[in-house]
Amino acid sequence: MDFKQLEYFLETADAKCISKAAKKLFVTQPAISQSIKSLERELDTKLFNREGSNIVLTNSGEIFYKYARDSILCIDTAVSKIKDLQAGKSGIISIGSWNSIGLEYLPKLMQGFHKKYPNIRLDIIQDDKQALFSRLNLGTIDLCFARKLPENSKFTKLSLPNDYLVIIGKKEFFTDSNDCINIASLKNTPFIIKKNLVNSLTALCEKNSFQPFIYCFCDDLNTLVMLAKAGLGITIIPKSYLSEYSADCLAVKRIVELNKIKECSILYNKSNISSSAKLFINYLRQIQ
Repeated sequence: MDFKQLEYFLETADAKCISKAAKKLFVTQPAISQSIKSLERELDTKLFNREGSNIVLTNSGEIFYKYARDSILCIDTAVSKIKDLQAGKSGIISIGSWNSIGLEYLPKLMQGFHKKYPNIRLDIIQDDKQALFSRLNLGTIDLCFARKLPENSKFTKLSLPNDYLVIIGKKEFFTDSNDCINIASLKNTPFIIKKNLVNSLTALCEKNSFQPFIYCFCDDLNTLVMLAKAGLGITIIPKSYLSEYSADCLAVKRIVELNKIKECSILYNKSNISSSAKLFINYLRQIQ
C-alpha cells in the first residue's frame, strides 16, 4: 500500500466515478481501477459497489476512507511542517470547527495577520467535536475553535472576545421599532434557526404562553443570513458574524429575555503545533 493508492481511492470515493477521478488526477481509468483492485486484494475486502452510473463505498470502504483520509492529513501535515521549517514564515495553519463555531471571528482575525504574513495559508476543517479534539491531540490540525476547554485535556486555551446573540430579519417581521424587543412580539413569526438553539427558544416562548413557529432548521450561519435576507423568516446569530455582511435590508434586534453571551476560545496543543500556527497565536495575543 502506498500514498498514490490512497490518493486514487479517496478521489474515486469523493467523485463516485472512476472516470471523473481519473480526469481530476490526470491519469488513465485503468490505472485507478488496477490500484483499487490491488487495495481490495491487500485488504481482502470489497471497497466499492456499483449503483447505476455511480460507485459507492461499501461498509468496509467507509471505514477505510476515514483512516485513509486521516493518513493523508498526517502526511500533508508532516510535509507542511518540514516546508515551514525550511522556508521560515510560510506554511499552512489548519484550524478546526464544528457547527461553524468560531468561524465568525476568522475574517477580522485573519485580515491583519495576512497582511503581516501573506505566505501563510489557511485550511479550515469542519468535523464533529470529538474528531477535532482527536486530530488536535495527534497534531493533524493546529488549532480548534471551542466554547470551553474539554475536561482533562492538555490543550492550551486562548480566549476570544465575548459575543452575544441578535435576531435579524426583514423589517416587516418586527412590529416593535425599539432595538431591544420582547419575545412575545414575535408570536407567529417564522424562525430559521440552528438546532442547538431550539430548546432555549422554545423554553423562552413557552414562558410567554406560545410555541415558536420554526420554519426551517439550518446549522450554517451563512445560509441563515441568506434565508433571512430572502424574507423567509427571522434568525438568531452571533452579532460579530453579522458585522461581516451587509445588513442594509435587515433589522437587527436584541431580545430582552435572550441576553446570552457567546464565549469562544482557540485551543491548541503546545507539544504539537506548526511554526505558522505559533506565529498566529502570538499575533492574537498582541492584538488583544
